[in-house]
Amino acid sequence: MYINGCNPDRGQLASSFLKASGKAPLRVKDPNFKPPSDWEESDGDYAYDNWTCMYAGGSAVDGNKSTAWVEGVAGNGAGEALMVTQLDLSSKVEILAGFGKSATLFAANNKPKTINVHIGKGSSNTRRG
Repeated sequence: MYINGCNPDRGQLASSFLKASGKAPLRVKDPNFKPPSDWEESDGDYAYDNWTCMYAGGSAVDGNKSTAWVEGVAGNGAGEALMVTQLDLSSKVEILAGFGKSATLFAANNKPKTINVHIGKGSSNTRRG
């Protein structure tokens, strides 16, 4: 499993993730960087860092259908995996197996034929029933 430095990754482990798309936000060291009025030096490159992680594992569990974990290997993605390490099992868990940002993207992208779900024994979040 790949452990990355994505802060918004929420501790998820993924075998890969797609590189960010679109125009990157300016980085602090860029001479054209003009900080927003609410920016503090401690914010650093948060907008850029967040952008680079747009398809990382944390996007699978952020509750937003317009974001997604997207595997990043050549081909159809067979064999890629996401390990969700933090999940609240006290409420309903739903899996949207595809990119739900739009009907067009959902239809255009591969979706898994099979999803294996394993819940670790001994976890304080494990529901028994």
